[in-house]
Amino acid sequence: MPTDADIPEDRSAPTQQIEDQEDITDTVIRLDPRDLHTVIQRVKADATSTSQSPSARHSFKREGFGRQFDFNNTIIKKLSQLQNIEGVTVIISEVIQDLVVRNETLKIADSHLQVFQFLDIKSKAR
Repeated sequence: MPTDADIPEDRSAPTQQIEDQEDITDTVIRLDPRDLHTVIQRVKADATSTSQSPSARHSFKREGFGRQFDFNNTIIKKLSQLQNIEGVTVIISEVIQDLVVRNETLKIADSHLQVFQFLDIKSKAR
């Protein structure tokens, strides 16, 4: 009784051609450079706001952490609006990332105060 390994593969079958092909037509739309710039800026702003929007309000046990978190979110929102200005994108992105990381640290430290001690030891070791 032949097994699958004993049956030779049928290599004589031609590859199937795609019969239904879309008709592609070129459509040219001329945009004023200002319009194109506006579209690009809006797309960048939308991408930035969705990818780096601060997380929803966390319910903190410690009031001070909650105030720091709110302050950080305010700064993140302000910096996000400036992010599209040429030349400052890298710096603003780094600052936003630092604040986002700090907010996450605040959330963890709210339940585990040892986090700050660990981070202090880690920074001194550098």
